[in-house]
Amino acid sequence: LKPCSLKSLGKWLWVMNPGPLSPSTSVDSGQRDTTALSVEGLTVASESARDAIPFGGDPSMGPIRGDPSMGDADGVLQRLLEYFPSDEDIDEALVSIRASTSLNVEGNDFGLRLVGCLVGALPHLPRLRELRVRFHDIREEGASAIARALTSNFSLTALDLGGNHIKDEGAGAIARALTENSTLKSLGIGINRITAAGALAIASSLAINSSITYLDLEFNNLREEGARAIASVLSTAPRLETLLLGRNSIASEGAIALAGPLATNSSLTTLTLCSNVIDDEGARALAGALAQNSTLTSLNLENNSISLEGAAALEETRALNSSLKLSLKGNPCEDPGAPMVNDESGDNADSDDNVEPRAEFIETSSTSTFFSSEWSNFEP
Repeated sequence: LKPCSLKSLGKWLWVMNPGPLSPSTSVDSGQRDTTALSVEGLTVASESARDAIPFGGDPSMGPIRGDPSMGDADGVLQRLLEYFPSDEDIDEALVSIRASTSLNVEGNDFGLRLVGCLVGALPHLPRLRELRVRFHDIREEGASAIARALTSNFSLTALDLGGNHIKDEGAGAIARALTENSTLKSLGIGINRITAAGALAIASSLAINSSITYLDLEFNNLREEGARAIASVLSTAPRLETLLLGRNSIASEGAIALAGPLATNSSLTTLTLCSNVIDDEGARALAGALAQNSTLTSLNLENNSISLEGAAALEETRALNSSLKLSLKGNPCEDPGAPMVNDESGDNADSDDNVEPRAEFIETSSTSTFFSSEWSNFEP
C-alpha cells in the first residue's frame, strides 16, 4: 500500500489508488466522498438495562488508552498524524485534521498502536462524524478501547470496524457502549468472526438504543441462532433502515425467523441475505412477509439455494409491491440445471485466515454503499 497523504486545507486528498475526495473535510485512505449524518438528541440507558447486555465487556475497562503523557491537544493530534505522512508543515496538517469530518485509516494493519492514538485524539476532533478503521487486526482489545471512547463521544455518527477480528467479545463491548451512546447511526462490524453470541449482544443493545439506522454484519458466522437474535431487532429498532446479513451461513430456519417480524416492520428499506444457504422454504417465508410489508424496497437473495418454486413465490409478492427491488442472481432458479447450494458446514468465522483483502473500493450489487475489500476466494 502507498502511504496516506494529508494535504492542506481546501485541497484534494490522494491516497493508495489516487482519487479525489471532498476538500478539507476528509482524512482518508480510501476513495469515497463522505457526507456527515445529522445528530439527534442524546439518551442514556439505565444501569439495569445495560447490565442485561450479554457478552458486554465493560468499555470502561478497555486496555488501550490515550497517552496522558502527550499533554496538549496538539501533541495528541501530532501523534495521530504520524499515520498520515505529508510534505506540508505541521501547522497546516493540524488545521486539516481538525477540520475533518471523515477519517478513514484502512488496510495498513497498524493494530493497537493506531487505536491508542485514535482514542486519545477523538476528544480533540469535535467535527469528526465518520470513522473507518478497517483491516487493522485490532481484535477484542482494540474494540473494547473504541467502545469505551464511544460512551463519552457524541459527535461520531458512523463507525466501521470491518475486518478486525473483534469476535464476540469485541461485539459485546460495542453493544454495551451503544446503550450509552445515541448519536451513532451507522455501525459496520462485518468480517469479524462474530457468532450468534455477538449478534445477541448487538440485538439486546438495539432494544435500548433507538438511533441506529444502518447495521452491517456481513461475512461473519451468525447462522440460524444469530439470525434469530437479529430478527428481534426488526421489532425493537424503530429506525433501522438497512440490515446487511450476507455471507453468514444462514439457512432457511434463519430466514423464517427474520420473516416473522419483517411482516410488520415499518422502517427497514434494505435487507441483504446474499451468499447464504436459503432454499425455497425460506424464500416462501420471506414472500409471505413481503405480502404484508410495503416498506422494504430492496431484498438481495443472490447466491442462495432458491429454485423456480421459491422464486415464483417471491415474484408473486413483488407484483403487489412495485417499488421492491428483488435480486435472485446466482440461484438455481436462474439455471434450473445448476446444483443447489448446500454448504452449511462452511465456517465464515475462520474462512478469512489466509485471505488478503484488496485495498480498493467496489460497489456491491446489493446496496449503494461501498466496501473497501473484495474477499475474492471466499466460497459461500
